[in-house]
Amino acid sequence: GPLANAEAAALLSDGPGIPVGSFLLFPELTLRQTYDSNIFALPAKDISDWITTPSVSLAGRSNWSEHKVGFDVGADTNRYNNYSSQNVYDYWLGADGRFDLSPGNNLFGGLRFSRNHEDRGTANPELSVDPIVYYSTNAQAGTAFRTGPVVVRLGASAEDLNYVSPSGPAAPGAKNQDDRDQLQYSFGARVGYEVSPEFMPFVQATTDTRSYKEPVDDFGFQRSSTGYRASIGASYKLSPVFNGEAFFGTLSQNYDDARFDNVTKPYFGANLTWNPWPTTRLRAFLDRALEETTVPNASSYLDTTVAINAEHAISQNVVANARFSYSWNDYQGISRSDKIADASAGFRYYIDPVVFAGADVRMINRDSSQLLADYNRNQLMFLLGYTPGRKRVRADGSAGEEAFLSGLPGAGDLHGFVTPKVAYFNNSGNSAYLNR
Repeated sequence: GPLANAEAAALLSDGPGIPVGSFLLFPELTLRQTYDSNIFALPAKDISDWITTPSVSLAGRSNWSEHKVGFDVGADTNRYNNYSSQNVYDYWLGADGRFDLSPGNNLFGGLRFSRNHEDRGTANPELSVDPIVYYSTNAQAGTAFRTGPVVVRLGASAEDLNYVSPSGPAAPGAKNQDDRDQLQYSFGARVGYEVSPEFMPFVQATTDTRSYKEPVDDFGFQRSSTGYRASIGASYKLSPVFNGEAFFGTLSQNYDDARFDNVTKPYFGANLTWNPWPTTRLRAFLDRALEETTVPNASSYLDTTVAINAEHAISQNVVANARFSYSWNDYQGISRSDKIADASAGFRYYIDPVVFAGADVRMINRDSSQLLADYNRNQLMFLLGYTPGRKRVRADGSAGEEAFLSGLPGAGDLHGFVTPKVAYFNNSGNSAYLNR
């Protein structure tokens, strides 16, 4: 029968957590079995395999009346049934927090370290037979304060990326991955004016510096650059069940290599959350970002992505979900453009409030002006999960890779302030989520 409002809210929320002292803990165990029709994301000679992905994580957040501290730690691994050379393991450890100087003034910061791998659907899967692994160290700090209706946020963020050269054969000219090691950092400010509790326009600007540790890459290009992002926007809450943010402005990036033209493009982003009924939640996302690439003669690519995620609690035990994203990747400096469509749907059946089983089907298509970059990929996933402290997991079944404090005032990605870059459905499934 129809769900009561309280029952629906429980299914579509993170749950109460496990109280331990002054913290709430959220441990998770999941096991994913995936059939992938094209594990190398190639245009021809599709090679399929079954992939087993166990995942474990623990997240926690303080339950204090003021100040906030949170952490998350976890690991997972992809084990291929036939192609064991593709096996990878990832892990992450992060903490962030907020120190309240007064009700309208706080300091915030965070530190995160992770081991990751690149999905085969990225631009250059042909560069290596082995999966490409990299380490990320990310730090951020800043302050947020209020003076009457004026809300100000100042901050800085930095990320150090270290790529591991694969041991397997590589294509000609691709010696290793060390030339991709880089430090990205930014400084930014955002000033908003609270017209009402439901509406706050703002202006924001950040620097964007990308410094490569080697002067030139394996193809002889200097990829270091400096730039900025500037925009105006507004956050809004039209009703208790509809809220979001949007901005529009300009992005610009100047490259050290004289062969690369400087890039100046419109810059925009938006997100919204809508709960039309207690049993249903819709999230929509629009994002534009300038991304790094290893494609020769291209300085970067401009990624424009729209996405939607829908969840619906069918009954006390079943949550259905559907996701769709569409991306346009416009490579700067060469005549290449990619269009990527990614759609999936599935369900979670809760055997009891903290144990679930589920299944998902997913289809990915990349249509590129470079014919050798086209591919189709279909996946079928089966899930088992144990989530004490929750009555549900994320719509994608992932095991908690996000930091729980990402929604705290003052926390977040300084490149956007409003809509940090979304991560999309990588092969392991670890980052298959929309912004929360």
